[in-house]
Amino acid sequence: MTSQGATSLSRLWLGVAVVVLAVLVLVEGVPESPQGGFGRRNLEVPILLALGGVVVLAAVAAWWVPRVAAAVAAPAGFLLGGLAGVEHAPLTGVVVAAVVVAAAAATWWAARPGPVWRGAGVLVGLALVAVTLPGTRTTHRYLGPTQPESDTVLAPVDLVRWAWAGGTTADGVTVTAEVAGDGDAVLVVDDDDGVDDAVRSAPQPARAGEVVRLRVEGLVPDTAYTYAVEVGGRLDRGRPGRFRTFPDGPASFAVAVGACAWTGSNGRVFDTIREREPLLFLHTGDLHYEDITVDDPERFHEAYDDVLTSPSQSSLYRSTSVAYVWDDHDFGGNDADGRVPSRRAAHAAYREVVPHYPLPGGDEGTIHQAFTIGRVRVVVLDTRSGREPGGRDGGGTMLGAEQLAWLRSELEAASGRFPLVLLVNPDPWIAPAEPGRDDWGGYAEERAEVAEAIAAADTQVVMLSGDAHMVALDDGTNSNYSRVSGQGFPVLHAAALDRRGTRKGGPYSDGTHPGGGRFGWVEVHDDGGDELRVALTGLTWRGEQLVHHELTVPVPAGAS
Repeated sequence: MTSQGATSLSRLWLGVAVVVLAVLVLVEGVPESPQGGFGRRNLEVPILLALGGVVVLAAVAAWWVPRVAAAVAAPAGFLLGGLAGVEHAPLTGVVVAAVVVAAAAATWWAARPGPVWRGAGVLVGLALVAVTLPGTRTTHRYLGPTQPESDTVLAPVDLVRWAWAGGTTADGVTVTAEVAGDGDAVLVVDDDDGVDDAVRSAPQPARAGEVVRLRVEGLVPDTAYTYAVEVGGRLDRGRPGRFRTFPDGPASFAVAVGACAWTGSNGRVFDTIREREPLLFLHTGDLHYEDITVDDPERFHEAYDDVLTSPSQSSLYRSTSVAYVWDDHDFGGNDADGRVPSRRAAHAAYREVVPHYPLPGGDEGTIHQAFTIGRVRVVVLDTRSGREPGGRDGGGTMLGAEQLAWLRSELEAASGRFPLVLLVNPDPWIAPAEPGRDDWGGYAEERAEVAEAIAAADTQVVMLSGDAHMVALDDGTNSNYSRVSGQGFPVLHAAALDRRGTRKGGPYSDGTHPGGGRFGWVEVHDDGGDELRVALTGLTWRGEQLVHHELTVPVPAGAS
């Protein structure tokens, strides 16, 4: 090839690099870290776009001043690759750096042929090393696992790939499962008393790879059961599940609470929760961190598959009942609200895959729900899909009008009937009133309305939250935002199951303990007398106690 031909070809390389990056952006979008990018997502995207703009300008300038263009494009490629490697994955950084820096090196070589080529090759090699090593170390340090990996081993798949139980009541349960065979699917539930009295659901036709939703009723309250799914007349023997029906009246029980784990995490914390044998596992959001922002239900299905086939998570979810509500990363991306393009897909996938309680919001409304355990009412809020931010002066809504009215009615109905309400509120409640915050502090007016409804209710409220990657507890000192009257109520934050620690909101009377491998534990002691004893605890995967608070709750006359 002639010198002139090499020069022209090299000048095209930067243009090709721009085209490759542009195609990646058009297909995948601007890459964004699940953590929000440098702590705040509104900085990450502009910086990445600005660096991309520098590469575009360099590609144009290469036709007139190739050495200057190469000198500008090379450091831009270093930075693009470095940020991609740190914020996302080392391989991503290597690819981005290689594309841009190699093009810059070729442009420089064409302008000064000869030994400079060897220097350009060294430059490319150094770029890859500089991106890979720090990227790998930083990704592992800030975005990697927070605890040892579980040594749980799953039995081979027989007829069911995954299954979990929820929607549990005193006499019934719902199981959703992805089947691996064709034929009618039937849920078979047995109390293991040695008598052939298994309860069977109505059959549902299914094909391999489909998700089935199966329910049985007529079970005995406060009884341990095993379950399996029958497909095409044959009972799945690979991975049976367990659950316990809820008590129908006074009873003591324990509930585990947790949120925020890497997609498909296989951390030891899930083993620890399973070994403690809770009656229920309350998952308060960020079940996965796929940050899906497109209207594609299949993307959500894939995320659920990754979670439900993780050995430690699969074992936990098949060992007890689960109640799960989403937060931002598993609904529509960091700080997501009801305007995200993925809203319909998230709703469709949730209603198909998750074994939930009846949803008063309907087919596309918020996924708030409520249920009863003994003499305790559990009220679960959806703080994402009905959210509408306000302006600079505040306003907006966290819940939406329909869900807010429903919450008021739940609190009114609990008054005098249930001594205790566990209010599952995924996002931080205690926070300064500042418009634009991604917690209740950004919705101070609605928070005051909710606080007033809580204060007016003749029942004890205990709030359970996630989102912030910390265990934190407030005994009621800082939680009262009522503008009328009332007292504070205990708030327990329980996260992160497997994410790096962050602090959000506060202050909390018992402080904050950021970090991964953490969860909450709620014990209710109810012997049928005129009071309940409640213990709130924050724990690590090792069983270490981080926070603890106890309270005594009087039982109203005429309570359930």
